[in-house]
Amino acid sequence: MTGNEYNDANLNHAYMIVYQDMLRYLSSKDISLLVARDIRDDILAMALESQMRGRKVEEVFGDYRKFCDAVCANAVQETRLEKLLRWWRMLSSLMVLWALLDVIGIGIDESEYVKNGMLFVSWKTIMFYIMIILGSTVLLQWHNRHSFHRILGAWYTYLIAYGVLAVGIKFVLYLLSSCFHFSTGMLSIPLWLLALLAVSCILSWIGYHFLLHKQFRLYQGIQKDTARRT
Repeated sequence: MTGNEYNDANLNHAYMIVYQDMLRYLSSKDISLLVARDIRDDILAMALESQMRGRKVEEVFGDYRKFCDAVCANAVQETRLEKLLRWWRMLSSLMVLWALLDVIGIGIDESEYVKNGMLFVSWKTIMFYIMIILGSTVLLQWHNRHSFHRILGAWYTYLIAYGVLAVGIKFVLYLLSSCFHFSTGMLSIPLWLLALLAVSCILSWIGYHFLLHKQFRLYQGIQKDTARRT
């Protein structure tokens, strides 16, 4: 599928809710990205066709979680290298963007500055970025894994969990500075280290791109073999 033949805007409310929950659940699984997009298009085509025939969404997919698990079992999973590159691509991109903003003087913390080939940044800022990264990765994946749960899959649950995470990080900083007398001042980072980080970021994007297409070709081969047997 190319993804251009179908549009999820044509789904009615009942189908749209289930379709979005399925996408969230599948995104929490370790399926290769291009393979996941192809699966998404297949599910959308199935939903649109069933809707056109007047079938109820629960009749089409049955137990939504079991349906998605069956789809995942037949999909091409991410390799360890692919997963490593995906995570490093995201983390390094965020760090490079943050460093660039600070170097040119438009970072989120006015106390950050560049001097003698070093970037000086506060630990509070670092913890802020850690909170953003954890909230948009680990916490979001946990939330998507429970997308079919009425309470755990609700967005207000995610917002509450994110709030607890933010308060927890602030509490840890308070304990370190007040009880353990740990300095939460400035951290100095050499600019050459940031340059290496930028190079590794670019290489991770390139490597991840090639791995994605390799995995997708593998998936297409499996699909063709399955079609011949049937």
